Formats: sequence, C-alpha cells, structure tokens
Amino acid sequence: MSLKEAIAKRRAERGLAAPDEAEPQIPEASKPVSLEISIASKGETWELPWMCFNGACFSANAATPDGSGKAERLDIFYVQREVIIFGKNLLVLRKAVNAMMLSEIRETPNTYSDAAWDDSQPMIISITIKLREKRWFFTSLSS
Repeated sequence: MSLKEAIAKRRAERGLAAPDEAEPQIPEASKPVSLEISIASKGETWELPWMCFNGACFSANAATPDGSGKAERLDIFYVQREVIIFGKNLLVLRKAVNAMMLSEIRETPNTYSDAAWDDSQPMIISITIKLREKRWFFTSLSS
C-alpha cells in the first residue's frame, strides 16, 4: 500500500473528505490583517482590521443611493463601522469578505462605462462608511 493510499484510507476511516473535495486551506500568514477601503469621490482611505469584522449582508436588488435605479448592495459590518457598497457582481466580493481574504476595495473610476465593463468582475458604484449605533443589552438579575 502506497503512502497516498494509506492517507486516503485513514481519512475515509475518520470520515474526512478527500483533499480534492475539501475546501482549499489558505495559510494564516497569507490572509490580510485588514481591509483597505479607498473612496476616491471623497478622497478617503480607510483601514479596517479583520479582527473587528462582524459579518456581511448581500442584497441583489436594492435601490441606489441617489434613487435613480436598482443595484446590488453589500453591507460589511465591523464592531464600530458599517461599510455600504453599491454596484454590480458583488456576490464575488461577499464570498471574499466572508472568508476575510480581501485586502482592498475601491470605487470603480467614472471613466469606465457599463458597456466596457467585464460582467464577470465586480463594479463598485459607491462606498459609504458609517459609524454603527451602540446597542446595549441589559439583563435583570432580580427575581
């Protein structure tokens, strides 16, 4: 029995997926420690650490910020900030955000038109960063 066969047998005994069926494992050292967000329209660059990441929400058919139509919306929640992104093909970004593998997000320059854009790539129309409201939860210990 070869080493490869022995490993496959042991994995099967333990109920583990074969290496080609398992999700790819990315070494911790290659994961970014923060997400850099560049908002060219406001001249801002934000650096938000992944250790403060709380989750993300994707909406496929949200109203655009200016109310002119519909776009995809991706909300990224951190402990003290909420990042609101409008654009196209944002599902790709959501998957990278959930894996905390994204190192940078920036608005798509206005020089790109919808017709010239590759539909397989995300197009970010706008980014807004807001301070999140503090929510306090109290419990009563009295009977």
